[in-house]
Amino acid sequence: MSLYIDQKYIALIAPRLDRFKRKNQKTYQFRCPICGDSEKSKIKARGYFFAKGNDMFFCCHNCGTSWTFGHFLKEMDEQLHSEYVFERYKDGENGHSNYKKPDLSEFNCHTPIFTSGNFIFDPENCTRILELPDGHMAKSYVAKRKIPEKFWNDLYFVRDFKKLVDQVEPDNEYYLKPDDSRLVIPFYNKEKRLIAFQGRSFKKTGMRYITIKVIKDAPKIFGLDRVDINKRVYVVEGPIDSLFLDNAIAVAGSNLDSEYLKFNDSIFIMDNERRNKEIIKQMEKIIEEGRTICIWPESVEEKDLNDMILAGYTPEEIQGIIDNNSHKGLDAEISLGEWRKC
Repeated sequence: MSLYIDQKYIALIAPRLDRFKRKNQKTYQFRCPICGDSEKSKIKARGYFFAKGNDMFFCCHNCGTSWTFGHFLKEMDEQLHSEYVFERYKDGENGHSNYKKPDLSEFNCHTPIFTSGNFIFDPENCTRILELPDGHMAKSYVAKRKIPEKFWNDLYFVRDFKKLVDQVEPDNEYYLKPDDSRLVIPFYNKEKRLIAFQGRSFKKTGMRYITIKVIKDAPKIFGLDRVDINKRVYVVEGPIDSLFLDNAIAVAGSNLDSEYLKFNDSIFIMDNERRNKEIIKQMEKIIEEGRTICIWPESVEEKDLNDMILAGYTPEEIQGIIDNNSHKGLDAEISLGEWRKC
């Protein structure tokens, strides 16, 4: 009954909410009236009502405000809130009955987050790989890539990637098609707050990787929530590759000058593509900055770490090859020159 009452009053307050629309039976989107949403873009709408159990909640993915719907209603219209409280009270839903007050502890959404369930504002679109049935296309893909099962709970299958991106950045520059299902890899910061996510297409054509920032000034670095800066840090290009090494992060297109990449002991590992001018340029920059870099030996023919795993290398063997073929300074310059000639 409480969910019905919440939805009834959402309908009453909706005309006052800019760009209000119902996304599905239990999710509503609109421009946040608390922070005003975006001043630069009038089409951004990052306020949401969503159902959890028998209650509706409010969350803004711009200012981070997270309240019960009742609290939101009180801030917007005290008179309407009084009517709302009375209607719930007459049904026995109050502090003196068996009514359980909604728990807000898991809804502190300074930004959209992947919680213990699915993506918080669209649970019908996002499912953990671990929760998919055996034989599902996405689960089979992850198994075929030999991604360690311990990470399957951190990876997601998204039925409609465009829908997911539009919820975070409605006026994005990507020409995404509806119903584009992808493997989604969330990027967290040290506080386990979502800062970005990457969608990996299951198709061989089109844009295979698309990385979307949730926090605009955050780096596109995967693994910050897991890395131990007191140990050697392995810095690779792709998030999936980082899952095969101990204490690794992935730059995913992030600027190599980022303060987040300055560790006391680190090795930078680029893809094994001797004819790729962009990769060579990045390697030269790493060497110029005095950092340690892995120069792959001739015996390694695979393009990246995942290909090495598929070829039969163990994670321990790969880590050993990296440690034994890492160079710095003049030694790195000479090794890079020889590597390019191979």
